[in-house]
Parts: sequence; structure tokens; C-alpha cells
Amino acid sequence: MGTFMSRAATALVVVAMLGALGACGDDEESGGSAAGNAATTDGGKSAEDWKAEEAALLDTESFDWPKPTEAYDPGTGKVAIISCGEADAGCHTLTVGAQAAAEAAGWTSKVFDTAFDPNKGGGFVQQAVQEGYDGIVLGAINPTLIQSAVAAATDADIPIGCAVCVTPDSPQYENVMDATSGGAAGEAEAVGVIAASGAKAKAVYFYTPGQAIEAARTEALKAKFDECGGCSLDIKEVPLGDLAKPGPPFFTGFLSTPLAKQVDWVTASSDAYSVPSMKTAVDRGLTDYSFGGTAATKDMTVAMTKPDAVAKVTVAESYSYAAWASVDNVMRRVAGAPTWDASALPVALVTPANAEEYAQGGELTPPEGIDATFTEFWTGG
Repeated sequence: MGTFMSRAATALVVVAMLGALGACGDDEESGGSAAGNAATTDGGKSAEDWKAEEAALLDTESFDWPKPTEAYDPGTGKVAIISCGEADAGCHTLTVGAQAAAEAAGWTSKVFDTAFDPNKGGGFVQQAVQEGYDGIVLGAINPTLIQSAVAAATDADIPIGCAVCVTPDSPQYENVMDATSGGAAGEAEAVGVIAASGAKAKAVYFYTPGQAIEAARTEALKAKFDECGGCSLDIKEVPLGDLAKPGPPFFTGFLSTPLAKQVDWVTASSDAYSVPSMKTAVDRGLTDYSFGGTAATKDMTVAMTKPDAVAKVTVAESYSYAAWASVDNVMRRVAGAPTWDASALPVALVTPANAEEYAQGGELTPPEGIDATFTEFWTGG
């Protein structure tokens, strides 16, 4: 088990907020409920069934880790690592992982910090093309926001690895290779919430639309709730910028609605929503809510270890592994070696029962370690 940073979720949330600027589709106006998501669902699973699913997500020793199967010579080259924002611990984790992978393979790397500005990300991709980089790694940057830059890299035959992304499956992004858990964190969160509630959760869920991985988590969580006959779920869109404001406004606004008296779970696409909401609720003496999120941040996991904790569920992922996988697939594409599918990385459930293991924030790593997983397939030198 590796160590993760306390603000791991914030990286993805900030990028999601930026991603909303370029969102595609017909999302409802920010702050509203997603249509049809508030109804109680029909399903036949028992509380014991949900506990069995929970147990599988707690059993990290049995996880199947996607990894390469064929050896190759990565040769030498230079890779541009474009960070979603080095001021954030989560983005920095992706950067550090990509740098370590490049160094271990004998490649050189340079970090470009977008400081949470996707326009800068597109500019850095264009710069990497002009400066003749052999490969590009995007750290949690939505490729759909920088389409012209992605096209320029594709035209220059420069492969792009995208760590913690969910890139559309379309010809214009055929040069982009994701390394991600996709929506699995949302599904795991739903299982944890439903199991902890005895399959009777009445939940509100917050997310910011527009960024692909946020949408994937939300859809996966909703689909899982649809299997719970005794549960209800109301999905709320968080207006762009709300997380940066005190309150937070999305949660304090919720507390003034009738829905606040109808739910017993407050859940979200990230701990970055759940933690400030939880602190506000506790400060106001509202201790009847249970809280769930994703990313296993230190604030969330430490809160779980306290007596009578209202923090009940979060999800640990492997951002470092995603970064190594992104670099590996980029080098494989450059070398003409077979690439591999890194789009279904495992996630683990974190509950009060195992929160001590993640008390500094939790990141998953394979049993043999990240370095050993990849370097055994690198020959030459």
C-alpha cells in the first residue's frame, strides 16, 4: 500500500470545474437535479448481497491489475509531462509518477504546469509538437478541451498518454491512450453506501458536470443505485466555482431545501465535495447524515477513524500506476511495440473498518510494486 496526499481528490475536481467550461451535451442548468434521478428504484438484491459486493471491494489482495504482457526496448526519447496543476497534490502525484517512469526507462522528461488552465494545456501540447518531443503525457487533462492541440500531435505522429482520463472513443482521439479506473470509483462508492445503509440509503449526490471522468463516475454510481430497491438517489449539479467558496454554497443551499430532511446520506464524485460539506454539517450539529466520496483523502480517512464518525465511505485509486502506464504506452507506440489496455484500473473501498490503513490518504499499488511491474518488460539499454 503506497502513501497518498491529503488533497488527492482536489486535482480531479478542479479539472472537472475547468472541464465544465467546454462541456458537451444537454446537462441541466447548474444547481438542478438530473432529470429522473430522484425516484426510488426497483431491484431484488438483499442487504447480504450488497455486503458481499462490499467485501470484494475491500479484498485488495484479489485485485486483477491490468499490465503489459510483451517485452520491448523503449530506447531513448523525451516526453512532455503536462500537469493539471502542480500546486495540487493529486496533479503533482501524476507528474511525479510520470517522471519516475521516464527516468527508469532512460527517457528524459520536462514538466509543463497548466495551473488548472486547459488553454495553457493546449498551448503546451502545441509547444511539445514544435519542439519535437517524442511523446506527451497529460495528467488529468480532458483531451476534448484541447482538440486542436491533440490534432496537431496526431498529425506529427506524437503519441499521447492520458492519466486519469476518460477520452471519447472516436477517430479524432485515436492517438490518445487512457490509463484510468474510469467510472469504477463511482460504482464502488455506491456499493459502500448501499451496504453500509442496509440497502436503504436515501442519498443526495453532488458533482460538477462537463469533465469526462466525473460524468463516468456519476453514471456508474447511478446505475448501481438503480439495483437497490430500497434506496433513493437525487443527483445535484454543483455550479462552477462553488468549491472555491466558503460554505460551501452547494451544500448550504441544499440544507435550506425540503430534500435536506428527506435524505440520510450525502455523497459526491470526490472527497473534495464531501469533506467541506461534512465539516459544515458537524459545525451546525447536523450529525444524522453519513458521508461518502472518492479519492481516499487524508481528511476523509482520518475522519473515519474517529469515534461516532459521520464519514463512512471513500474509494482509493492508483494515480501513480496510471502515470507509469501512460508513459509505458507512449514509449511502446514510439517503439512500434504492442500497447495494452490500461483503461480499467482497480479501485478499493475504504470504510471505518479499514480506514487506519489509509489514515494518511490511500493510493493502491500492485503487490509487486509499480516499478517492478513495468521494468521487467523493458529490454535493451
